[in-house]
Amino acid sequence: MFNIDPEDPWHPRMIGGPADTLGEFPVSVTYSEHLSTVCVLNGGSKAGVSCFRANPFLGLQATGPLRSLGNAIHETTPANGPPGTVSEIIFTPDSSAVMVLIKGNAGATPPMHDLDMFMDFGSVFVSESRLFTADPSYGVSILQIDPDLRVTEVVHNAVASEKAICWTAYDPDLNTVYGLDAGQPVIYMFNAATGALRGTISLMSSAGGVFDSAVLDNNLYALVTANGVSVVDLVEEREVQFLNLTLFGDRANYQGMATWS
Repeated sequence: MFNIDPEDPWHPRMIGGPADTLGEFPVSVTYSEHLSTVCVLNGGSKAGVSCFRANPFLGLQATGPLRSLGNAIHETTPANGPPGTVSEIIFTPDSSAVMVLIKGNAGATPPMHDLDMFMDFGSVFVSESRLFTADPSYGVSILQIDPDLRVTEVVHNAVASEKAICWTAYDPDLNTVYGLDAGQPVIYMFNAATGALRGTISLMSSAGGVFDSAVLDNNLYALVTANGVSVVDLVEEREVQFLNLTLFGDRANYQGMATWS
């Protein structure tokens, strides 16, 4: 856990010390401001969830043991995938629960049956009870989360031209969810309420696939296969900058994307 000084943001300061995730292969992290709580998703042979109180003076303090995923998944350490591995952990908007997404072993050419999901990947809440989820085996889905936490797929959108829509980003100002294709330099635009595809944004061909991203002030910032960050103007629906990061080292070491206003 780090403190970021707004007057000196390029020198984050660690609070406390590193916290043991209680597993062997941590993959994803989520934070509830309401609960001041961080939860971590572990993959590997000790797949499960661990949670921590985010103390502003002492850092991360465990709130309990590892909560095993049980028979929901069987992995090795290190994990082999993407199929058959954990994907993402995310708090519900009211912080009443955390959701864990897991990729199934659908195979290279799964049957396209309505209301079937195969490799749940990146997700984003678009309302208090609706989770917009990417699945690289076919496209995207919208899941309804009931008060009793029962999950129902209410939209299933197979995107014929996609190669691997894995990550998602959301701009509530534009009522649009962006599906990032890890297999080609294309961003798909979906209506956040209906899941309908409403267009695409093409990046420069040398960008390769599109990965982790974040939205700020109607701009999308995304890691791509090339060693750099693509910046997309979401109002004009076009790429406006490629920030080359080759001077900072090997692209293979970059993961995640976050923004601060």
